[in-house]
Amino acid sequence: LEDFNTAAGYLRGGLYEVLVPLMFAAAGVMFASAAMASEEDSGRLELVLAQPVTRQALFLGRAAAVFAWLLVLGVVVLVSQLGSDAVFDLDIGVDRVVETIVLCTLLGLAHAALGLAIAGIAARPAAVLAIGLGVTLAGYIVAALFPLSEVLEPWSRLSPWDWALGGDPLVQSTEAWRYVALLAPTVILAGVGLVSALALVAIRGGIARGLGNPALAAYLPLVAAFLAPMLAAAGLE
Repeated sequence: LEDFNTAAGYLRGGLYEVLVPLMFAAAGVMFASAAMASEEDSGRLELVLAQPVTRQALFLGRAAAVFAWLLVLGVVVLVSQLGSDAVFDLDIGVDRVVETIVLCTLLGLAHAALGLAIAGIAARPAAVLAIGLGVTLAGYIVAALFPLSEVLEPWSRLSPWDWALGGDPLVQSTEAWRYVALLAPTVILAGVGLVSALALVAIRGGIARGLGNPALAAYLPLVAAFLAPMLAAAGLE
């Protein structure tokens, strides 16, 4: 990094290029897996469903808990970062730090929604973690390596990592479309998870247990829903 000697360059290279956004994205996927897929796969969710609670309320409550934990994580990171900035006298605006961590949190929320959607279709922790973390890794590779090629550079805008941090929020204000590009798939994928869960648990036995191969065909629409907002937003560049 050519500006590594600046506060923004130091924070970006040391924390916000990979470590912090990866932490939020991975945490979102793992929170979603633990809240829905692991509970269903182990049979513990049956105890909750035996109570007078609707499946819709159950899914919405678990999804809200996942999102709430990510918000708590965002607050903890923000407080820690502002505190260390003060201790080490880093010359960087509070608004730049706040905006960067908000975008990282939104990145985590989008990946959490992807995990919830997969859990709604096939409540298997292995599927949620494999696909969710796979999308996380693929998104980073696209955002980090595609800009190095003139041919691939335009496609880097398909990555959620680029949506969140491609505008260099530690240095300058972020365009509004980046927030929309992160929030839209979060809402869409959470809705996919809810609808899938309600449809697939009509048969007694739990959320999407034993779907088999037909569930695999649903993963492509999930990824498409995750990337669709950026396809439209890329035209604004």
